[in-house]
Amino acid sequence: MLQKLCHSHVFTTSDRRFELTNGVNFRLSCVSGIKNSIIVVHKIICLRSNGEMKKEVLFVILDQYADWEAAYLSTCILALGKGNYEVKTVSLTREPISSAGGFKVLPDYDLQSVPVEYEALILIGGMKWLEDSALAVKALVQDAVAKHRIVGGICLASAFLGVCGVLNKINHTSNDLAYMQNWAGETYIGAAKYIKEPAVCDGNIITANGTATLEFTREVLLALDIAPESNIVEWYNFHKLGFYNAPMPKMP
Repeated sequence: MLQKLCHSHVFTTSDRRFELTNGVNFRLSCVSGIKNSIIVVHKIICLRSNGEMKKEVLFVILDQYADWEAAYLSTCILALGKGNYEVKTVSLTREPISSAGGFKVLPDYDLQSVPVEYEALILIGGMKWLEDSALAVKALVQDAVAKHRIVGGICLASAFLGVCGVLNKINHTSNDLAYMQNWAGETYIGAAKYIKEPAVCDGNIITANGTATLEFTREVLLALDIAPESNIVEWYNFHKLGFYNAPMPKMP
């Protein structure tokens, strides 16, 4: 059992690891002050039952984000991850945003509070990537790539990775090559690496066009190594073809 306390709490101990009366383990992430063995806690990181922290997968979502592009992936991370992963949302600010389908989300992080440690950075599509305000995400993407984190982008968010200059030396895809070239301008010089496929994974970077939600999910799950490959492929076959243990369709 795991628990995360999001508001201020006080504990009478000088240790940085505690056990609640119900046996829930947690570790302090941010302490506002210690006086007379009284610790005021403003943020707590959940621990798994073996004492290890959960791995965070960060979903970068902007206002009017394409909620269907995140739904399969976020659900599978939690379902297949067997309690080892957390899904968190990042946006430009921590103000509430709405998805294209009308779901309201209160982001877990803004760009200034993104944790140092996380497993993957996933950019979800939406028209707001075309606005100048989205360029504030560029430094986060470049830092994630430099640190060899798993980075994914789907639909317009995949083209935004081209704007960030991180696709020039790897195989990748997006909605349309000409569109990305026009948008990214001189920053994007990776046309020779562009592949007309629904989703492409090269190293730690996954890209997909806007029709490839299932393929994007499959490639990110494989990159995370979140479950045996056979389980991931079986999940993909079921949702793509409508039944389990389906053979992959043969290419002509």
